[in-house]
Amino acid sequence: MKKIILFLACLLTPMLSFAVSLQDIRDNPDIYKLVFSSAKEEEYIDINSIQSIRYAPPYYTINATAYAVYYNQGLITVYDNQYSYDLTRSLRALVKNYPRESVISELKKDTGLNWRAQRESVYDFDGILKMNVTLDPTQINVFSPCHWASPSYQAANFIFLQVYNMYFNFPIKGQTF
Repeated sequence: MKKIILFLACLLTPMLSFAVSLQDIRDNPDIYKLVFSSAKEEEYIDINSIQSIRYAPPYYTINATAYAVYYNQGLITVYDNQYSYDLTRSLRALVKNYPRESVISELKKDTGLNWRAQRESVYDFDGILKMNVTLDPTQINVFSPCHWASPSYQAANFIFLQVYNMYFNFPIKGQTF
């Protein structure tokens, strides 16, 4: 009987160790940095999860964990994300390489920032696991663009700042990280 209880405890520990509640996020602003806020959602980055994977200027890849709080659904989605950066598509590069009137349309086409989830977990606000999905990058190798001012865009810009001590693109007015 003791072996069964010990086995179950070992089996459940990984699930419980990643659980996060809304209160956990709010009580630890030094760990969970707010990078996006709107009427319906917020996005936080766990600063302890940020890890540079590729440094090959002008190309960079950084892994980090994002916490999307969806107030209209009462859920927190935890994304273990990979962010890719192409500095040739940064705002600075576009200003140098395109006429001024074309810069905004070029930025709308491609901000130079992309992301993909490698694992997703969904919790309610009390930290109870609702769903857990691990994505196989050999099966699903799709990066999504980070559109200007989106949660993923602001998260990617914050993460780049944390790793390289500079913004990938200029911060959006009102960003406070």
